[in-house]
Amino acid sequence: MMRRAAPALFALALFALVVPTGAQAMRPVAFAEQAPASGALVLPLASAEDLDVRGAVLDAATRAAVGRALTSAEFKFRTGDTLTLRGLGVWTQIIVVGAAGDEPESVRLQDIGGFAARASARENGPVALIAGGLGADAGAPIALGIGARLGSYRFERYKASSTDKPRQPGHDAPLTIVTAFARDAGARWGAEGQALADAVYFARDLITEPANVIYPEAFVARTREAFGGIKGVTIEALDVPQMEKLGMNAILSVGQGSVRPPRLLIVEYKGPGAPARGPIALAGKGITFDSGGISIKPAGNMWRMKGDMAGAAGVVATVLSLARSNAPVHVVALAALAENMPGGSAARPGPAM
Repeated sequence: MMRRAAPALFALALFALVVPTGAQAMRPVAFAEQAPASGALVLPLASAEDLDVRGAVLDAATRAAVGRALTSAEFKFRTGDTLTLRGLGVWTQIIVVGAAGDEPESVRLQDIGGFAARASARENGPVALIAGGLGADAGAPIALGIGARLGSYRFERYKASSTDKPRQPGHDAPLTIVTAFARDAGARWGAEGQALADAVYFARDLITEPANVIYPEAFVARTREAFGGIKGVTIEALDVPQMEKLGMNAILSVGQGSVRPPRLLIVEYKGPGAPARGPIALAGKGITFDSGGISIKPAGNMWRMKGDMAGAAGVVATVLSLARSNAPVHVVALAALAENMPGGSAARPGPAM
């Protein structure tokens, strides 16, 4: 199952739009009260009876054909189940996405949006996702939109593009979430949903980058770039002399075997109307490559040790999401950044005098 954004403070670590750096071009997310007149249609269904609700956009003959196809395919309606039908009505394809599950509603809706985006990714034209009856307010279409963005994630920074096969124009047509709450959802998307999805992309890009690209100072530089121009944010990166003065020997010991020195990154955001009490502190592990140092790890899957900075990426991205959405909170992210390498000055395990 796809990685998704969690509720509340958004556990981002293993998670009209600006395309994030390093990601592929993607469909913008839009909201409307009526579906486009052509393109692909996505119907999230939790049961056969749901076809009468979200399938109301179809003419009677097309709706009956979809019902027969669901029966013939023994469709289970579980979240993650998909069925693609072509040649029905005016639609280039009708995609049925399962919507039944025991997960919390926000999680289930994000998954539905993600599966809808994946199933329609090759469509050369607009995509409409029918959200009628899913949720009682604009929160449901927002969750679907976030899921669609997260489900579309691909890291293609180093992928060679082919001039022989340019991107088809219709692939940039919007994924429109059709809902009675379109006006409210559109306003909230710009203020909340887009900020969250972009912050998840920021974290995923950092985690996916190779270890020779993301090291402590590079992590700091990417963070400064991401927060550029956002009000209420202060960023500080302690260097080795500053950490020595403060007695931060643990992070200094881990990083002393590398030619790339450690940093302690501090990102603070205080939004308008934030409570007067002290900030919420989020701390994340930021070992940009963990070879094990002198206690070198086995060769198998060593490359995966670049992911030991996921905690740091998560806490910084959480603050990024809150800051971009102008949230009324006071929060600080602490990212302990170091590269653990087996150099001549690496820490020696065991008792020390």
